[in-house]
Amino acid sequence: MCKNMGVFSKVVEESFQNIEVKRLAKTVENLEMINHAMWKMLQRLGCTNEDFDIALADVINSNKNIGKINSRGMLCPSCGKSAQISSDLMRIKCIYCGSEAVINPYELMEMANMQQQAVESVPEQAPVQEQVMGTPDYAQPYDVSQDLNFDDLL
Repeated sequence: MCKNMGVFSKVVEESFQNIEVKRLAKTVENLEMINHAMWKMLQRLGCTNEDFDIALADVINSNKNIGKINSRGMLCPSCGKSAQISSDLMRIKCIYCGSEAVINPYELMEMANMQQQAVESVPEQAPVQEQVMGTPDYAQPYDVSQDLNFDDLL
């Protein structure tokens, strides 16, 4: 009997997984139709395939830059210190004051692009050459004759 129960629960679990896969497939299909309708509207407003290609390349670059922002963090709108970005890129939480804020993911993309442009515009500095120096004073052996003679003050 236990053996049949295990088979039954496995069949039920697989059914739920199939239902979830079908639901996700339907969601993707709906999003494809919505995106296609939006593209048709933009074409009626004068956008070209070239405009779309440029915009798509910008979004792809923004998504790469968002990963860089996410590793550095954002500034908390409450205290100005470092805040963590959620995995869905919709919220930030400050690790210092604990405040949470909802963020616009499109503004996050723009911020990522601006930060990347700022990083790219900084000129590279020449590497600092190490100078060979003598032994620092604190590493010299202690010389009692150079003592400050505090005993004489008493």
